[in-house]
Amino acid sequence: MGKRRCFKAFLSSLLVCPERALNGQGKTGLSLKLAIVKTITGITLAVLLVPAFGVIGLIITTILDAIPATIISLHWIKRHYDASVDWVSSVKILRARQ
Repeated sequence: MGKRRCFKAFLSSLLVCPERALNGQGKTGLSLKLAIVKTITGITLAVLLVPAFGVIGLIITTILDAIPATIISLHWIKRHYDASVDWVSSVKILRARQ
């Protein structure tokens, strides 16, 4: 039962922050690369959006800057660990919170 709980915790962390799941598996080098991708994406979006939209541009930047790193990390986890997020259940859980 302990292994099952650890695996469920691992899978649930994929939805929240897949980079942390990679850190927990000892893939800190990959996590660093993903942080660099996130930083470059954030700076690029900030340079483009903040002068044009001000605070709204900063909010949009904050929301969008993690998307590329999350997609890359979820793809890497799927390829190497054959684990993925159950999107239907995740949407149901998010809907129930509202």
